[in-house]
Amino acid sequence: MRTVLFPFGVSNFEQLITQDFIYVDKTQFIEKLEKEKFVSFLRPRRFGKSLWLSVLEYYYDINQKHKFDKLFGKYYIGQNPTPLRNAFRILKFDFSGIDASTRESTKQGFNFSVQSSLDNFGVRYDNIFSKDLQIYLREAVDAEEKMKRFFDYYPKDIPIYILFDEYDHFTNDILYRSKNEFIDSVSKQGYIRKFYEVIKTATQQGVVDRL
Repeated sequence: MRTVLFPFGVSNFEQLITQDFIYVDKTQFIEKLEKEKFVSFLRPRRFGKSLWLSVLEYYYDINQKHKFDKLFGKYYIGQNPTPLRNAFRILKFDFSGIDASTRESTKQGFNFSVQSSLDNFGVRYDNIFSKDLQIYLREAVDAEEKMKRFFDYYPKDIPIYILFDEYDHFTNDILYRSKNEFIDSVSKQGYIRKFYEVIKTATQQGVVDRL
């Protein structure tokens, strides 16, 4: 008798497929979503948002092209691939681990999380940035400036697909602790607002194609 493995808590698509967990094919929605450039999922907790981001990551990442048949071959999208499959470099942010207990720890954790994502991007794409440029990115204290420097020096040969996981995790913690701090953070001069404004500019310039 075959053992049925349910992927409770598994949010990595490759792990789910290669370790033979049960997967209900939802890949037909990739075809629908590809018609939109900027999408936000507002489903509640434990609805599979992180796993879905992982599906998108493996589907669109240019570095995962060699795994396409292995991961998607038996599913809808593997038999009906879209024009943009494996066409992007993926920049992924996960804001779930930020210590939002104080104003200082929140901002520091946010800046660190952004830097970690940029570091991972550089490693994933064969150290796309020189060591000097990596140092230049790390020298920027605020996430806003880090992103400006990143986009300024990005080679722009391949468009970027940005994925945000747990984008509201730490902001909910801020709101719970201090409404005034929340307003300050997302207002016109707030560090969170400024971070996203840099990304918005990158979408207008064509550097970021989707998120």
